[in-house]
Amino acid sequence: MRKQQQESNDGQKQNSENGEIIIWSAEDFQEFEDVEKRFELVWKEDALRNKRVYYDSTSRATQWRKRKAEEELKRHAHSFAKIDTFFQPLTLISSPALVSTSEFTSPLPSSFFSDLQACLEDLSNRCKILKSNNSYDTYEYIQLLSLHQYYQLCLNGMGKMNASLQVAKDFWGKGDYMSRCIRTWGNYFLLNGKLPVYQQGKHTKIECLLDSEEFVNQCQKWLRQQKPEFRLSKELKNYIEETVFPKMTGYIKKDTISEETCRKYMHIWGYKYDEKRKDVFYDGHECPDVVQYRKEWLKRMFNYKQLMKDYNGEMLDEIIEPQLQPDEKEHVIITHDESHFYANEGQKKL
Repeated sequence: MRKQQQESNDGQKQNSENGEIIIWSAEDFQEFEDVEKRFELVWKEDALRNKRVYYDSTSRATQWRKRKAEEELKRHAHSFAKIDTFFQPLTLISSPALVSTSEFTSPLPSSFFSDLQACLEDLSNRCKILKSNNSYDTYEYIQLLSLHQYYQLCLNGMGKMNASLQVAKDFWGKGDYMSRCIRTWGNYFLLNGKLPVYQQGKHTKIECLLDSEEFVNQCQKWLRQQKPEFRLSKELKNYIEETVFPKMTGYIKKDTISEETCRKYMHIWGYKYDEKRKDVFYDGHECPDVVQYRKEWLKRMFNYKQLMKDYNGEMLDEIIEPQLQPDEKEHVIITHDESHFYANEGQKKL
């Protein structure tokens, strides 16, 4: 019976592989029951005591830091002036009839318009003189034209704000900032009779080391004394910090200049990173400077020959002594039969 049941179970599993549903028996679940018996849930009495406590940011240190930050913000806020201190209170008048409109609608004094007219004529003359000069400053010329138009609009009855804003848009293509500049130029020209000094590029700058002739000469002299493979920005950095700066400042300080800065200096002085390679050979024996040097060298050798022994005969066994003066010494020529010179023996990348 059991054999038949097992065969039927095998038949059910086989059918399930063909896509049908498997019907499990009690024996098939026996393995799962054995595994379940191994794991048991056990309650411990001290479970709550071992539970991790949740931190809700209420510790004494945290509260002290928050309170300290709030006190710092309050103390910082008290150091600022209140907004009402920037304005003066107005005296309120109960009756509207007592308000005099003459204070607000009174015309500008006649001296103001006379000054504007004088400035307008002065600006016209300056524009003509500046325009006649071929090398005139364009920025200054546009400044003068802007002030000329600004004064003309003011004379025509337009307010300063509207006049300066219109000139800023027409001449400069800008808005409020340029209009404030035009009003500042106008006030300055009325008081001083000239334009304010252009301050751009005139602020205090840090002196560059390349402006120091002593620094440049020492560095270039050191670079010329080094072999090409040792002309490195790192070596130049060490030389500057250990030798040049102590001579110029009197004390040694490390890390005062970077390798990148030294590399830029070397590029400015004409050095560049390159690689040794074979190149075309040009015969320069007949160059003018080579020919001139060869002639001078021959003259010197003929003068030396008179101070050296000469040899004669078929076997060169006859020695002719030189005729020396009392203050002359005999010269001996030293020669060698072979010379080997190899190029590109050192480091290739320099």
